[in-house]
Amino acid sequence: NDFWEYTPTTNSWTARSNVGGSSRSGTVGFSIGNKGYLGTGSVVSDELTDFLVYEPVPYILTSSISPLSYCPGTTLNVDFIAVGSFGTCSGNVFTAQLSNSTGSFSNPTAIGNLVSSVSGTINCTIPLASITGSVYRIRVISNNQVVTGSDNGSNIAITALPTAYNITGGGTYCSGGVGITIGLNGSEINVSYQLALNGTNIGAPIIGTGSPITYGNQTGVGSYTISATNTISNCSSSMNSSATIAIIPNSLWYQDFDGDGFGNPLTSILTCPRPTGFVADNTDCQ
Repeated sequence: NDFWEYTPTTNSWTARSNVGGSSRSGTVGFSIGNKGYLGTGSVVSDELTDFLVYEPVPYILTSSISPLSYCPGTTLNVDFIAVGSFGTCSGNVFTAQLSNSTGSFSNPTAIGNLVSSVSGTINCTIPLASITGSVYRIRVISNNQVVTGSDNGSNIAITALPTAYNITGGGTYCSGGVGITIGLNGSEINVSYQLALNGTNIGAPIIGTGSPITYGNQTGVGSYTISATNTISNCSSSMNSSATIAIIPNSLWYQDFDGDGFGNPLTSILTCPRPTGFVADNTDCQ
């Protein structure tokens, strides 16, 4: 008349309350849904017609996850199996949790939720602030019943996004000039930095050195941005802000012989910027 429960998450058997009455033989057992049924059989010469219903202790089995390498901001699906009654009287929320970089769930991060009472799939997102680590784990918990599920069973690697440095340079230069320098105030090894003008990549990316980098003088007009990509993990991010370059057209300037702010209309030059001794006004009295 003893009764045991099997838990697949730990591959173990646990003794439960014995079946009431005397030991019986020829008992029939079967399951419907999450419940187990045990009954009939005989005690000595008596034929029994009763049935007992057993509802197991609720548990959650977090499925394996593939792939096992992610960048912050990546989305993934976490499948789980829930056994038992969840949210029978009110709603239940299954929550996928991410461990810290050492695999500990002492202070887990919620990465996705699913309102449900049965097994399912949770749509999750790796947090943007995740740091580099190779032993992350994911598990699923519930709030009604309060159950902590198993983890996914394998270590997960997350590579942090490239550090966001500030774009430097930009400004204005005169038509026909050499342009303006664009750069970045820092860089990381194993990260490539691609310069773009108005959303279109220009030139080859520069591999980080651990120090500031420069793209030299740029002459194109518009907004310059830089994207960074880890050459090992392919995790990428945008650098802070942007730099803008504009061209100042050449202007006609008139020489101001007497320094009165009025130029001689007969002595002029087309250039940028304004030369010393020249003004824009050409109404000097002769």
